[in-house]
Amino acid sequence: MAPKFHGLLTKYISYQRGPVTILCGDMRELLWYFLPGSIELVASDPAYETISGGSNGNGKHRRPSGMLAANNGKGGFEHNDVQPEEYAAQLYHVLRDPAHLYWFMNNLGEERTLAAFGAAGFKRHKTLYWAKTHEKSQKPDPNPNRWYMNVVEEILFFRKGTAFAISDPSMLEIFYDPAPRGAARLHPTEKPVSLMRKLIKNSSQPDDVVLDPFCGSGSTLEAAVSTGRQAIGIDIDANYCTIAAKRLDRFLDGCDSRLLSGRQLSFSTGL
Repeated sequence: MAPKFHGLLTKYISYQRGPVTILCGDMRELLWYFLPGSIELVASDPAYETISGGSNGNGKHRRPSGMLAANNGKGGFEHNDVQPEEYAAQLYHVLRDPAHLYWFMNNLGEERTLAAFGAAGFKRHKTLYWAKTHEKSQKPDPNPNRWYMNVVEEILFFRKGTAFAISDPSMLEIFYDPAPRGAARLHPTEKPVSLMRKLIKNSSQPDDVVLDPFCGSGSTLEAAVSTGRQAIGIDIDANYCTIAAKRLDRFLDGCDSRLLSGRQLSFSTGL
């Protein structure tokens, strides 16, 4: 198989084993080293502005307990000031035609994201919703909010090129999957592997390359590999690149050895 990625990316590889590669760096720069059409699916929970409810402080704001402590829209995250206009064109560049893209978002960033992705050439299919449930009770597990409690997260569903059906058209537009909790949660906004697996299986085929340009703790990468896809993750935070690598080692150590044989992505200095 011909390489799809420039050899200059090799210096950013922080982890590579079998079908999965993690690049540590700024996705806004690294994506330009991917050949056009080298990715079959993008699925990601990007860095975006968080709700600025803040802590209750002296109580005058009557904010419910459990809200994010920082009141600056960053929610305590260091690298969430990246704007969609800075990377939408790169994502369009790397995706094949046709292809799907799943982009988690909240109401604060939805309008700006839709505008940026539309300008890049993407077409929105619809908005999907992840309804966060409690693992044991299977009931809604809401987050505190002064203006109705949050229990769903938006997933903006885009396409590049001609529309094509998902693998399971009978699936509902609302997904009921428990959010990782306690020791199982490796990132504050981690998405469940079960949810990412559904999206990946619906919009790609075995051996396709799935990209998560904000890979965090690696749940999307694990979901991709578990369904027989190849996976590339990018993260600017070296700490989370390490966390994701350890997660994938644990998963790959216990998985079918056929997932590891002869499927490592290749990079070429001649590109």
